[in-house]
Amino acid sequence: MDNTDLYEAIEEVTPHLTPTILNISHDIHAHPELRFQEHHAVSLLTNLLKEHQFSVTMPPVAKLDTAFTATFGDGQPRIAFVAEYDALPEIGHACGHNIIAAMSVGAALIAQRVIQQQGLPGTIAVIGSPAEEGGGGKIFQLEEGIFAPYDAALMFHPGNHNEADPTSSAREGIDVHFQGKASHAASAPEQGVDAVQAVANFLTLINSMRATLRKDANIHSIITNGGQAPNIIAEHASVRLQVRASDSDYLAILLQRVLTCATGAASAVGAQMTWSRFVPAYADLRPNAVLVDILREEMAREGRESIHTGATTGSTDMGNVSHVLPALHGNIQIGPRDIAAHTREFATYALGQSGDDAAIAGAKILARVALRLLNAPELLKQARAQHEQ
Repeated sequence: MDNTDLYEAIEEVTPHLTPTILNISHDIHAHPELRFQEHHAVSLLTNLLKEHQFSVTMPPVAKLDTAFTATFGDGQPRIAFVAEYDALPEIGHACGHNIIAAMSVGAALIAQRVIQQQGLPGTIAVIGSPAEEGGGGKIFQLEEGIFAPYDAALMFHPGNHNEADPTSSAREGIDVHFQGKASHAASAPEQGVDAVQAVANFLTLINSMRATLRKDANIHSIITNGGQAPNIIAEHASVRLQVRASDSDYLAILLQRVLTCATGAASAVGAQMTWSRFVPAYADLRPNAVLVDILREEMAREGRESIHTGATTGSTDMGNVSHVLPALHGNIQIGPRDIAAHTREFATYALGQSGDDAAIAGAKILARVALRLLNAPELLKQARAQHEQ
């Protein structure tokens, strides 16, 4: 089948689905829910997909109470649209996940109509993935095999520019705990082991590392427990850190350096050190070159020329997905270049006209990419070959 027929069908059906797509975005924006608490969003999306004759697997999925899957069609190829819908504390949808949900579900609805009209083979799915903001929902879904049946996973993320092949950092989030010994700070300090001093030593050592870090790496920290009272030699003290690098291999090296610093800081004062992850490790994002080329073409068709910045940004659990199967995680512009995500201003754009325009454009673009893959399965073979290199 010629792609022109697919494009004409998409243009025909999209106006009928535009109110539905925008309602998804506006409704989720109006009901911000934190990671693993996205019950309103899940109810909205699953009810809608059921109404459109998708086969929906309700939560819990992958042991997550706010994850779901919805499929339409039968057999191969199998393409998944990935929907996120969690918000940020206090500032709501300042990362635009309301638009992500609208684009991914909207793309599935558009593609479904075209599949029905054109008789295309294959399966499309929506994978509802909670807790991207620090909870790593996709990592749990990967572990439970939710992504295993699919040939490719597709999504867009709102941003301040259009980019078909953005990258993101690998990230570790850890808590480091120092165990000392309490004693009276004035009358018997010599009987104590100061856990706060271990923290001070640790942060000094971390700061000394920064001069020799690669430019793509960074370490950020906060003190989560700074002692119990000033007249007590601190028995407990803790630091929370995020360690990032542009690739997972270098991140592993950095993590070991950080832990060596923690061990030394504890040893210097006679304290004990333990550590744990407060979030699953996020892998770096690896755009699939075959899929990126298709996405770039379809973005241009929609009047959204891709700008390759080469910048490594934050972190996403879609990075973990991209290590397992061919994946897309493009950026779609909803605001000016100087607007940053995770700000109240970004949340405003996520509900404004530019956010609405992106929701519709993104749904169409993702639908076109998926339908091209269904129409020419050899592209998926090429994407798999590139992924396995």
